[in-house]
Amino acid sequence: MRDSDDDRGRKLKRHYQKEVCGTKTVPLFHYPDRAPVMSGRSLGKRFKSLGYSPNLPIFMLPGYCSSVLKVKTSSVEAKWNNTLLWCNSYHLAKCRATGGIDSWIHHMMLNRTLNDSNEGVEIEVVEGSKGCGYLDMGGLTKVPGFGSLLKRASYVLGPLIENLEEIGYTEDYDLFACPFDFRVAPGKLEETFFPTLTKKIEKCVRDTGKPVVMLGHSMGNKAIHYYLHYMEKEKGRSWIDSHIYSFVAVGSPWIGAPKILRALVSGAADPLDWKELVLTYKNAYTLARRMASSLWLVPEIVDVYTDNLRWYFSCSLIDYLLFFPL
Repeated sequence: MRDSDDDRGRKLKRHYQKEVCGTKTVPLFHYPDRAPVMSGRSLGKRFKSLGYSPNLPIFMLPGYCSSVLKVKTSSVEAKWNNTLLWCNSYHLAKCRATGGIDSWIHHMMLNRTLNDSNEGVEIEVVEGSKGCGYLDMGGLTKVPGFGSLLKRASYVLGPLIENLEEIGYTEDYDLFACPFDFRVAPGKLEETFFPTLTKKIEKCVRDTGKPVVMLGHSMGNKAIHYYLHYMEKEKGRSWIDSHIYSFVAVGSPWIGAPKILRALVSGAADPLDWKELVLTYKNAYTLARRMASSLWLVPEIVDVYTDNLRWYFSCSLIDYLLFFPL
């Protein structure tokens, strides 16, 4: 006899508690005995209707090219002042049509030392869920009908945030979306992002009385992994034990992402390069090579079939500069 959705849900719950968490488990949600039917458009509403409620606070970090960037000031071209840079379909289309794509790339990429934005350009990250829920917040998203589809197609953490809010999570209290400048190297995040992130975590723990769950998507997992090692060095293991309950990794490129090599070598960076309608291949590889974080995603060559993962080779900065002179 085939198990019902409720029976399967209870079995998964028992397996999770016994096999994954062991005997000491603190669930992410307060939940009743009945498991929700895992179908329908809104899981959040289903969880809520069955009595689920928030328990542990959640901090979410997006991945590569997954935070909204804005030009704060530009002495290069005044028209870019206070303008959404990434991702803005209207400006991209306009730049491509008028021959201004080089200007967009100049504002988007880092300087030649890969440690800051280009000279005369100041970039800021759009904070909170607006900065990593949906990427495309440009003018085309205001077109009736088409605009909403374009926005939804550019989702990052938006659907997850919306479902968690339907369960009862509240942004800036027990739910924090934490976009960051995805272009820079992790060492730069120590100066620009980690201090703010630490203050938010400490305030959240004080306000809720509970340690937080850190959830990363794609390169955001590498940022969290780096952050935890950084905080262990800065404040000790006791700080992590008292402030971080767990780390949930979603789609993490732990040993690299082969697709970044396509962008670095040939400029193949779909969908932006599709038939070179938006970016030419040269545009794409120029941009990829002038973002320090691209190095963070270069694949490692490993023997994935051994019991203990052995690291054979890692592309160093010197290798990168020899292969891709700036």
